[in-house]
Amino acid sequence: MVKVLVDTSFIMAAARLRIDAVQQLERMLGGRVEPILLSTVRIELDTIASDRRAKRFKEANLALELVKSFAVEPVSIRPGESVDDTVLRVALERGMTVATNDRRLRKRLDHAAVATVYLRQRSRTEAKGLIG
Repeated sequence: MVKVLVDTSFIMAAARLRIDAVQQLERMLGGRVEPILLSTVRIELDTIASDRRAKRFKEANLALELVKSFAVEPVSIRPGESVDDTVLRVALERGMTVATNDRRLRKRLDHAAVATVYLRQRSRTEAKGLIG
C-alpha cells in the first residue's frame, strides 16, 4: 500500500470536480493507496471552510467531507515554515509521494526529487517522478 500525502489544492480540486480522490490515486498508482492528511493541511482546510466570505467556502466544506476517512498525521509547523514547506519536509523525511495541484509546490517537490500526483482534468490524473 502506497502512502500519499494529500495537499489542500489536490483535495479542493477533487471537490470542485466532484471526483473520488482515492479512486483516482489508486487508478494512477496501480494499487491500494493510503491517503495521509497532515494536521497542518487539515487546519488550512478548516480555515477556508470557516470563512463564509471566501470564494472557496463551499468547495472547502465539500473537501472536508472527502477527507473524513483519511488518516491525519500530527505535525507542527516550524518557525518560518509555511504549510507547503511542511508538506515538502515531511515528504522528504518519510519518502512519500505528494498529491498536489499547486504548481509552485510541484516544482519545489520536483527539484527535491519527490514524486507527485496531480489532477489534470475531470477524469485524468498525472504522475511525475518515481512512485513507490
